[in-house]
Amino acid sequence: RLVKIQDDLNKTMADESLAHGISDFSVPAMRDSVVIQLRMRDKKERSPFEDLIRSRTKLLNENMMLENTQANLSKQISIQTEELRQLREASGIEGGGSRCQKCASMQDELTRNLREKADDKQQILKLTQQVRDQQGVIEKMKMDMKEMENTIRSMRDEQKSALVKIKDLEASLQVAVEECGARTIEIDRLKPELHKMQTENFDLVNELLKLKGQMADKYNEIHSLMEEVELKKRIAEAVNSSNVPASSEEKEEAMAACEPVSFLCRLPQRAKQTIIAHERSEIHALAHNSSGAMLLTGSDDRTMKLWDARTLSRMATFQGAIKAVMCVAFSNDGNYVLGASGDFAVRLWSLKTKRILHTLTGHQSKIYTAGFTPDSRYAFSGGYDRMIKLWDLHEGLVSKTIACSSSCNDAVVTQEGSVIVSVHLDNSIRLWDFRTGSFEHEMTCIHSQPI
Repeated sequence: RLVKIQDDLNKTMADESLAHGISDFSVPAMRDSVVIQLRMRDKKERSPFEDLIRSRTKLLNENMMLENTQANLSKQISIQTEELRQLREASGIEGGGSRCQKCASMQDELTRNLREKADDKQQILKLTQQVRDQQGVIEKMKMDMKEMENTIRSMRDEQKSALVKIKDLEASLQVAVEECGARTIEIDRLKPELHKMQTENFDLVNELLKLKGQMADKYNEIHSLMEEVELKKRIAEAVNSSNVPASSEEKEEAMAACEPVSFLCRLPQRAKQTIIAHERSEIHALAHNSSGAMLLTGSDDRTMKLWDARTLSRMATFQGAIKAVMCVAFSNDGNYVLGASGDFAVRLWSLKTKRILHTLTGHQSKIYTAGFTPDSRYAFSGGYDRMIKLWDLHEGLVSKTIACSSSCNDAVVTQEGSVIVSVHLDNSIRLWDFRTGSFEHEMTCIHSQPI
C-alpha cells in the first residue's frame, strides 16, 4: 500500500514539474529522498503491526476499509497537490521545499491514521473477548438460577408436606389434650378415694408396727425367761454334781461363772502411718482390691494412683481424665481398674500394662459412681443425669441404659450379679434387674435427706 502511495506521489510531482517547467534532474533526487524516508519509516513502524495484520481472519472486510481510507487519502493528496500547484504558480521554483514538507506531513498523517486504526482494531478485539466472557458468566448465572428454582420448588413441596404433617400433629395433639383433660377429671375424681386408701394404709402400717413391737417385746420376754431357766438349770446341775452342800457364796460364784463372757474391742486412737497421696488436691475416691494388698485413690488433680497397702509406696499413676476423678474401683479378677470423672466419662485401665483400654462415654453430666460386676465382664455407672448405664467391657460399648427419676449418687451390684441397688437424691433406694434393666422395687422415706 505504501509503495502504491509513493508511486502516486512521484507521478503527481513529475506532472507538476513538467507543468511548471522544472528540470528533470530534480525529480529523481526528490523521489529517491522521499522513497528512502518512506522505506525507513515503513521499516520502523511496520514491524509492531505485522503479527496483528497476519492474524486477521476477516481479510475482505479489512481490505474494503483500507480501500475507503485510500480513497480518502487520494482525495486529500489531490487537494494537497492542487494547493501545491497553486503555490508553485505563485512562488515559482522556490516553493519546492515547502511542497516536500507538505508531502512529509501528509505521510505522517497517513501513518498516524493507520496506527490509530490498528489500535481501534485491537481495542475491538479486547471488547469482543470481554463480551464473550460476560456471556459465559451470564450463562453460568442462568444455570445457577435454574438450579435455585429447582431447589425452591423442592423446598416448597417439602413445606407443603410439612404443613400437612403439622396439621395431622395438631389434630393428634388436640385429641391427646382432650384425653389428658378426661384423665385429669378422672384423677380428680379418684383423689379422695386415694387419700382415703392412703389414710387406711397409714393406719394399717401403724397397727402393724405396733403389733410387731408387741411381738418383739413378747419374744424378748420369752428369751429372758428362757435364759433365766437355763441359768437356774445350770446352777442346779452344778450344785447337784457336788456332794458337799454349797454355801450362798459358792452359789453366787457358780452363777457368776454361768454368766455369758463379754469381749472388748479396742479402736485405734491415732493413725499408724500417713502419706500425702495427692499434693494440694482433694481426694474423692478410695478402693482396695480383693486381697487388700493394693489401694487406689482418685483426686481433683485428674489422676488415679495405685499404692502398696503394706508399705504405702506408689506403684503407678493413671492419667487421662479431663476433670476430677469422682469414683474408682478394682475388678474382682485383679486385671482392671476404672475411674469415673466429672468429664462425663468412665475410663478402663489394665493393671498389667497401665494403659487405657476403653473410654466409655454416654453420660450427659457428672458421674458419681461406677464399679464392676462380680464376673468382671461388665461395668456400671450412674450420675447426675439420672441415668444408670451398663457397659460391655469386651466391646467397650453401652449394653443397657436405665432411666431414673432422680440423680444416682451411688450404686452396687449384688454378689450374684443379678440386681443393681442404687441410692438417689430423692431419699430413695431402688432395685433393678441387671439382665433386663427393668425396675424391680423401691424403698422410700428411709432417710430424711438425700442418700
